[in-house]
Amino acid sequence: MLVTPLPPPGALTGRTGNATKYDPIGAEVEAEVASLRLMLVLTGTTARLKCVTITDQRLLRNETHGHALACMLSRSQPRSLTEGIVRVKVRSLRSLRHFPKRAQTAHCTHDVNTCRRCLRKWIQSSFKTKLWDQINCPECGLRMQYDDIREFAPPEIFRRYDRLATRAALEAIPGFRWCIAKGCKSGQVHDEGSGTPRFKCVSCKASHCVVHGIMWHKGETCTEYDYRTDGKIKKAEEKASKKLIKELAKQCPHCKWNIQKISGCDHMTCSKCRYEFCWQCLAPYKPIRDMGNSMHKPGCEYYADGTRVWV
Repeated sequence: MLVTPLPPPGALTGRTGNATKYDPIGAEVEAEVASLRLMLVLTGTTARLKCVTITDQRLLRNETHGHALACMLSRSQPRSLTEGIVRVKVRSLRSLRHFPKRAQTAHCTHDVNTCRRCLRKWIQSSFKTKLWDQINCPECGLRMQYDDIREFAPPEIFRRYDRLATRAALEAIPGFRWCIAKGCKSGQVHDEGSGTPRFKCVSCKASHCVVHGIMWHKGETCTEYDYRTDGKIKKAEEKASKKLIKELAKQCPHCKWNIQKISGCDHMTCSKCRYEFCWQCLAPYKPIRDMGNSMHKPGCEYYADGTRVWV
């Protein structure tokens, strides 16, 4: 049976030259590798034993690279079964604390390959770009539930998630309504079957109409309120219509009929009295036709030797 030689003594324990620096992590790795080698000898396994690479050894000695090592060891593909075992052992010694103790959801069946910090960032990003209840496992896509978000999300994200989840649960209750009074964040179940449209908040004591979605119209039924406000709406519409007509239309200089120009030249003919005039200055068209552009009113762009030629 062929077994790949182990690194020289001290390769993982930090011995350099005559000086000896004790490395507890390296010592544990050496012990694990020796144990695996003995297992291979006893079982007659012919798989080659792959030791941790020099790069991995350096990372093991560097506290600041713990997170990078954790991610690297969890995602790199081992070249053999034995190498995979060694990698898992190394990860368990140094970087297991960077990974969750359980999968992202209760229904995930895959290995945990996403560290806690990456998982927190994933949840934070998903919360900003998706609906609050559409956050999925970054590895398999299964929907993360309330307990999952509570365990893995940053505290501020979970607080916002919790508020939205609570609000959604309340709004799912038949008849539940929020108080619309300014500054009040309370809500309660309103008995729709009682026939009353008046919602009285048990918290701030304010009342509002559930039919119209406004504060309660005191002294009026909903029918009376509709009758009164419909009249106001009609008056407001008429006022707006008159204002629009005034802005877009002009009165015929002859019969005072409101005329709106849709397109074409400025030579207008009243559709009611057939009077012809200039749309710009309202001057009668007959003198203009007989005597020229000097018959336009001063200030009109067609007046006298204006730059535009009258049509």
